[in-house]
Amino acid sequence: MSDEKVINSQSFHDGKVVLYQLENRPRKKWLCRLKIPNGTGYLYRGTGTSDLYEARKFADNLYDELRMRVKLGEAVTSREFKKLLTEFETNYPSEAPSQRRVTDICLFLRGYALPYFTKNKLTELSEAEVTKFFDWRRANPKKRHQQILQS
Repeated sequence: MSDEKVINSQSFHDGKVVLYQLENRPRKKWLCRLKIPNGTGYLYRGTGTSDLYEARKFADNLYDELRMRVKLGEAVTSREFKKLLTEFETNYPSEAPSQRRVTDICLFLRGYALPYFTKNKLTELSEAEVTKFFDWRRANPKKRHQQILQS
């Protein structure tokens, strides 16, 4: 959990789901910690509510979703898009056909993909979300790519 003091805690599913509230939070919203099924470690999420019943529903739904992902062989956790972009920018230049190609792709990713997918994780990206991204990209053209490199 956190270094902050836990003031309230509830445990469900033989300890695999824990709801808790922290002392120094102004709205006393419930947070949850879920044991990753058939895996190591925990998944932490905010429930967005200070109501225990609603928090329990949120945590149960999330736990069921995790169990289904494991059964389907899908990834349960993943990295954020920004971290993947940084790794891509480090590795792609050695594989790219030219430096111009590296520059063009990195400009596109930093100028369009990063602002759009900044809070997304790889497991959250779907075909529908990518389609929405291209619609958004067409509606939000950028004229000066040099500004992108400087940010």
